[in-house]
Amino acid sequence: MAAENVGAITVVGSASGGHTGILEPDSDDLGASFVPATPFTPGEQVTVTTSLPIAGGHDGSYRFTVSTPVAHSAGPAAPGPSDPQQVETFHSAPALQVPKLTVSQSSATEAAGDLFTAPYRGAGQNGPMITDTSGNLVWFDPLPNGLEAFDFRTQTYAGQPVLTWWQGYVTATGQGYGEDEIYDDTYQPVATVTAGNGYQSDLHEFQLTASGTALVTAYQPVQWDTSSMGGSANGVVIDAIMQEIDVATGNVLFEWHSLDHVALTASYAGLSAQYDYFHINSIDEDAAGNLLISSRGTHTIYQIDRTTGEIVWQLGGKDSDFAGTGTTFNSQHNAKWLTPTTLTIFDNGTGVGKDSEPQSHGLVVALDLSAHTATLVQAYSSPSVPQASSQGNVQTLVGGNVLVGWGAQPFVSEFTPDGTLIFQAGLPSSDQNYRAYLLAWSGHPAAAPAVAATAADGGTTVYASWNGATGVAAWQVLAGASADALATVNTAPRAGFETQIDAATNAPYVAVRALDRAGNVLATSAAVRVGV
Repeated sequence: MAAENVGAITVVGSASGGHTGILEPDSDDLGASFVPATPFTPGEQVTVTTSLPIAGGHDGSYRFTVSTPVAHSAGPAAPGPSDPQQVETFHSAPALQVPKLTVSQSSATEAAGDLFTAPYRGAGQNGPMITDTSGNLVWFDPLPNGLEAFDFRTQTYAGQPVLTWWQGYVTATGQGYGEDEIYDDTYQPVATVTAGNGYQSDLHEFQLTASGTALVTAYQPVQWDTSSMGGSANGVVIDAIMQEIDVATGNVLFEWHSLDHVALTASYAGLSAQYDYFHINSIDEDAAGNLLISSRGTHTIYQIDRTTGEIVWQLGGKDSDFAGTGTTFNSQHNAKWLTPTTLTIFDNGTGVGKDSEPQSHGLVVALDLSAHTATLVQAYSSPSVPQASSQGNVQTLVGGNVLVGWGAQPFVSEFTPDGTLIFQAGLPSSDQNYRAYLLAWSGHPAAAPAVAATAADGGTTVYASWNGATGVAAWQVLAGASADALATVNTAPRAGFETQIDAATNAPYVAVRALDRAGNVLATSAAVRVGV
């Protein structure tokens, strides 16, 4: 329905009275958001009346209670120790201090693609990072001022492949406050997505949909009765929130709050001053548009009706609607649909209450929605990776292999479908990485290639790189008496992120050209003076 056909809307707060506002059309012109001109009063009840049917309402009328927000008490998490021996640096890109990815096991049967990680809080700089499966850097974007990046991967937006990630500040208790980024294949920003209704985007999920929307998470401490957990009637609970955002307009199309649907008593977490009882950490969408939500605090995965927000079923935890071998995970992350009746889950096995399992696992679980049974199909674990107390993910690859990112343990592993480990790599021991992916990517940087050069005995040593370029096969060295009088002196095959070339020239200026496999020139660097 177009915005002009919505009709009259009346909004009345029990304390703040009537509210005027404007209708902001959605980008698909199928609806609109009413944006009040003035804020509501914390704790009041708001009544919305329209001539339209409202899910969960009656005769076009709907009521909701405004929460009483509280400032978050937890400050930013402290960085871990940094070991310079685990950091890569480059002559041609001196601003980069990159956490090394070391491959410890590799097989010729590993799937094609590059590894996507976002190391943080350890050796080197924080930021989204692409490496090949030999550990060579492809692209790195160092973040400033202590910002951290999470959930770095490729997605599709407006029919085009894009890079997406969350960046911001993370509290010591694991909530993120920041924004979600979308970049194109030239590494230029396309859009920034933020949570609506006064919230900030949280780190745990940023999933784009085919309809041009984004599924995001947010956290907000609110005043709440915690007496059911032995606390105060005036306690503070952290509400876990998911929103669907229209990327083009920023309108909130759907919003779900854990406190509206899940009791505090469902949690395994011990009571705290700001009680993080639910801790949402993933969202997924099925073919019907319904939503799958993972709660670390309740050890439960919830299927949510997209229209009403009501819980359709829950898997795991204290009140599981399913029985069987696929219900025993705890403190889990990254619950995703693999097929209409099969889930992948990262089972941390420890972290929030309950006895710990001996290891963390990537799981494949089959659901019988009629018989309400959940069957463990396969578990993936690596004996050399310690238990991951937080974070982690499972990705099923083309061809059937499975990639597992180990979260708080800075490793990534690939398995055959039967659980055989065929590939493993690790970031510096002090780093963490929220999720890891193996993905196809073709990057065409808008920035020019970089070059550095130093005089050597009888010639010049040239260093060439191009941050993010995936099509470079060789480098051509140009040299001359001035920056605008250069000629070709050497060509060498690309060798990793930075290629070192020994050029037989004593000319004072050099530049480099990036060549593709057919020998075509992709781009040329600026000319630099040879150093000594």
